[in-house]
Amino acid sequence: MNSQNIKRILKKLFCLPLIPTLLISVPSYALVIYALAAEVVNPAVSYAAYFLSAYAFIITITGITGIVRFVGQGIDKHPLVRKAMGIPVVSRYFKEDMFRAETALYPGFIINHPAVYECCAGRHCDSCSP
Repeated sequence: MNSQNIKRILKKLFCLPLIPTLLISVPSYALVIYALAAEVVNPAVSYAAYFLSAYAFIITITGITGIVRFVGQGIDKHPLVRKAMGIPVVSRYFKEDMFRAETALYPGFIINHPAVYECCAGRHCDSCSP
């Protein structure tokens, strides 16, 4: 085998497109978290988790260049993003700062308002009762 063949094989193994990278990486990371968090009795599962997570780490690092290139070229040119931006609410959420702030603040206000009212009415705590 010459160096060109080795280089081609390594590139096929470690420089994967985005979808295969995600399909390999996410379960591999989940498996290693399981192997570390749970007390796995079977060492074969632990070794498989460590090997797969190491491979996932390598392909994730080599795949980051594609993600950076994708973001640098403009994420708004992606067909899925264009389709999502065609929805008026989504487009407004990403383009208008005030709408985004209101969307984040109003649910919190609605959730917290009854609790504050009951607290100040003396029903739950004594700190703000008259």
